Amino acid sequence: MHSMSQGHCKEERVDAKKTRIEEEGCKFKKQNAIQAKHMPQHQTPAVSGLIPFGKINTKGAGHMEGSQTELCHWGVAVADVQKLRTTARKDMLKELEVKRLMDAGVPQQEAETLGKKHFKALSGFQFKLSDD
Repeated sequence: MHSMSQGHCKEERVDAKKTRIEEEGCKFKKQNAIQAKHMPQHQTPAVSGLIPFGKINTKGAGHMEGSQTELCHWGVAVADVQKLRTTARKDMLKELEVKRLMDAGVPQQEAETLGKKHFKALSGFQFKLSDD
């Protein structure tokens, strides 16, 4: 009983714990299933340089001129573009974006999925997407 009050068992436990930590301390905890999957980081259109179709509208500052400039850059005649309303211009831009992606080597199904939401402005026109 006297040796227990001196704490010799405690010293053994502390020493055992120290050696266990030294041996296992350099190992990292295994990641769970969700952490182990590597997902590419989502890039916003502002970062990637893509223009979302949903932000182009009739009332937007310069959006009609911008869509006309973009379509003319693709080789569509100015007279044909001026006849089109906003939705028809967007649809034409979508078709041209899918064509551009497919020419870049993207498979058709993936190109159609990517071309649905946004397009790359090749004409250099600066679309104003916020109210700043």
